[in-house]
Amino acid sequence: MGYGVPEVWVFIESLRRHYAGDIALLVTSRSPAPLLAYLRSRNVRPIFFDSTFWMVTHVQIGRFVRYGDFLRECERPYERIFLTDVRDVLFQSHPFTSCPAGDLTFFLEDPRMTIGQCQSNSTWMHNVFGAETLRQLAGKRIACSGTTMGSHGAILRYLDTLLSYAPPQLTSKLVGTRGEDQGIHNFILHTAALPGIQTSENHAFISNLCHVPPAEIRILPDGISAAGCARLPAIIHQYNYHGETLAFVSREYPLAPARGQRD
Repeated sequence: MGYGVPEVWVFIESLRRHYAGDIALLVTSRSPAPLLAYLRSRNVRPIFFDSTFWMVTHVQIGRFVRYGDFLRECERPYERIFLTDVRDVLFQSHPFTSCPAGDLTFFLEDPRMTIGQCQSNSTWMHNVFGAETLRQLAGKRIACSGTTMGSHGAILRYLDTLLSYAPPQLTSKLVGTRGEDQGIHNFILHTAALPGIQTSENHAFISNLCHVPPAEIRILPDGISAAGCARLPAIIHQYNYHGETLAFVSREYPLAPARGQRD
């Protein structure tokens, strides 16, 4: 919602540089025509996601409903699915060639930041589960709900579990806020509400850069890395939190005229 070609450009161009498979992007039917033309020119399937004007919708939780609708309508199951944010994601290699092998993988953020130490994550946890749950989980690691990978069946189980903690009577009170999906995501992980989750350490496959000190980020000729990394992470998330990484991405993927759009 509210995105045009510039907001999806890096995501799609970097992904298409490495990957020729299926991509589906949730969009509103009120998206600008140049965006839809660009998506189709890059063989990205727009999945329209709207609600009637009188419905109260928490978009970041609501997207999980549409994920499930889409996956249940597939003619055959996907071997591997990656649910991901868009505007702050850069692909540096194929998203599935060297991905974690588990049935369902959550991706951790920097180990020096816990749920309780982060104001945003504390708020999200408190808004959904209350003060006592926040106290119990305050010392736990942060897993990012913006990137989750797994098999078709495991992803559907994850979606159903997450949404079971977000009934309408809760989400109707959260309109105007954002991020509570991450509070639920971390609750699921740290309370074993869904068996079989494995975690991937930060920088092992995905680099979540939000809480990484700038001095530890490496800008290399062929991509973005972090101190101690033996190879480039396949995916960089939250690169817009640091001026140096944002500048690198802007140089690497300069915005060109949108396909289907007049100059």
